[in-house]
Amino acid sequence: MAYETDPTGIIFAVFSFLSFLVLIPPLVYHSINKNIPAISLIAWFIYKNIVGFINVLIWSGNNFHSVTQAPGYCDVTVRITSASNLGQLCATTCLIFNLYMVISAKSYKFLNVESKTKKTINVLMCWLNPVLVMGLSILAQASRYAIVRYRGCIPVYSYGFVSILLSSLWNVIWIIVAFIFATLTIVEYIKKRKDLNDLLKCSNSGLNTRKFARLIVFSLLIIVVLSPVVLIGFCSDLANAGSSMSRNAIPLTSPRWQKIVYVDEGSMSIVQKSIDIALSFCAFFLFGLGSEALKMYRRIFISVGLVKEQRFVQSVEEIQDFAKHSSLETTEDDEYHDYTPDDFNHYVVSVKNEKPNFVLPILRVQGSEKGSNYGLRSYESNPFQKH
Repeated sequence: MAYETDPTGIIFAVFSFLSFLVLIPPLVYHSINKNIPAISLIAWFIYKNIVGFINVLIWSGNNFHSVTQAPGYCDVTVRITSASNLGQLCATTCLIFNLYMVISAKSYKFLNVESKTKKTINVLMCWLNPVLVMGLSILAQASRYAIVRYRGCIPVYSYGFVSILLSSLWNVIWIIVAFIFATLTIVEYIKKRKDLNDLLKCSNSGLNTRKFARLIVFSLLIIVVLSPVVLIGFCSDLANAGSSMSRNAIPLTSPRWQKIVYVDEGSMSIVQKSIDIALSFCAFFLFGLGSEALKMYRRIFISVGLVKEQRFVQSVEEIQDFAKHSSLETTEDDEYHDYTPDDFNHYVVSVKNEKPNFVLPILRVQGSEKGSNYGLRSYESNPFQKH
């Protein structure tokens, strides 16, 4: 039967795909910087957006219950999806844990981005528990999987304590651990906020105050958003486990295991997908628009030929070196004179300081460097003047 996609499904498909695209630059940036928890967290968001995009195209129409059961595809994605929320929480906890270890300076092994101990602990924190849940949670499932409108195929768990132990309990544990480390990090930040910049520079962690702030803000945002979802789900599981609805998981060999359940959750599905999309865009705005990320985009655009490369003068000494190979002359106080209108497109240069506030225009230096474009750092006051 042909797939049907209603307007709501089209909207979610568009935003899911956009969410996937905008997360690629932050993923590349953190991969370059070897930030394992950030890479893991963004990878989970990318997975959710890709699968969400595919699923909403297939199972959003009124005939979602009859289009396809997608065996194979659903069997794989259900296993990964069973640990997706947990994976996000583990990565968030690890991210906050790293920030706490840096700002508290309790162990030198966590101050070096190349530390093997740090990398090993980060990998274990981010992936050990999710991988175990992917494999073991199948023992708590009530059937092979369910197909939910807009969300696609998802795991279905039995209403029992085995289900709680293998799935929802771990989410609560990691939320609590993340909250504890977030609280400790904020307390340390308040104590050391005046010396934070110097502390980060000495830590060899690759962080500055802006990076530190972006990481802690995004981590807190995930905790705040996912905590109600996790706690409500856990309380619901506890209530169902103690009610008449409680039942054991169905053995994999049972014919009932193969039964595929179709569910239309209505607005609940929309809320779930909206949370993932919103957090994905927040990740882009916090990590994808920083000065370091913008520099990376520029390098990529230059490498593929979309932007023409310009060389930037970085110091007084470099400017003087250019002047020696052109028609310009300098005095002892680093001022250029005896120039002609062709020497610069705009001004003659006078460099007095290097404080980054005043933005300078692009200059074209004539002479042996003819035809090359140069730019200058920002300065506190205009270093250009004519004599």
